[in-house]
Amino acid sequence: MSANVLWAPIGFFVPQISSGLQSLMLPSLVFWGFLWIMMFVLEFNVAKTWLKQKIEINKFNFVWLLDVFAFGLVSLAGSGVAGTSGDPQISGIAVVGTLVTVAVGILLLFVKLINLLKLMIKGKDLPAVPILPAYFILVPITCLFGISIYRLTSYFQKVYSYDLSGLLSAIVVLAYVFSMTWLVFTVYLLGNYFRNLLMKSEYSAPQWSMVCALVGSQVLGVYAQSLYIKSPILNAINFISIVLAVGIYVLIFLKFMKVLSPVRHSAS
Repeated sequence: MSANVLWAPIGFFVPQISSGLQSLMLPSLVFWGFLWIMMFVLEFNVAKTWLKQKIEINKFNFVWLLDVFAFGLVSLAGSGVAGTSGDPQISGIAVVGTLVTVAVGILLLFVKLINLLKLMIKGKDLPAVPILPAYFILVPITCLFGISIYRLTSYFQKVYSYDLSGLLSAIVVLAYVFSMTWLVFTVYLLGNYFRNLLMKSEYSAPQWSMVCALVGSQVLGVYAQSLYIKSPILNAINFISIVLAVGIYVLIFLKFMKVLSPVRHSAS
């Protein structure tokens, strides 16, 4: 995640880097390759641990998708190198590597999401309070894979001169619609959490999923608006999303730093 956060805006704020961007493509590919290898090593170690012990699927929750989130982040970085580099060899290596991470990541997402949805249908209760915000993680995952696939499709359109404009628009619009649908569903599902538990709860890492979901949906919204859907309503939704993301980020950060203590209601 740090690589993506730093990679994207650094050229905008540092003109020297922006002007010499192509000279950084090989080091970027090497660094991305290191992330790619480490991700598969860690995933292999996790899988090996699962095979050595009994897996209790009924205890899993949406935190289980964290490795899929990592595959999405690496895919996004790889598709960025592929789309930015002017060297065909660097772009080609990045494309192949990104295709692998996208394929494996979506396969993992498909298998895990089916099991999680089955648990949601069969289960009577929601997970423990600290884990509840993890439901939002599906939104940034959709954003990461959606934009990665969009970039790969753009690359193939440019290199092979195919007309994939219809597919490109479908990728962005479908990813945005799915993200917003899941976001609204999750807010409804966790209504009691937002009304009665958010301010009372201690800091927990899954709370960052709310920020990632708002930012992810806003990024897809900006893609959809700038490329295909010219709508003031969509513009307003994007603006509200980023404002809410900033507000929730500040709230979670204050909890993390223990500046903001959970609200406790005294017994009457």
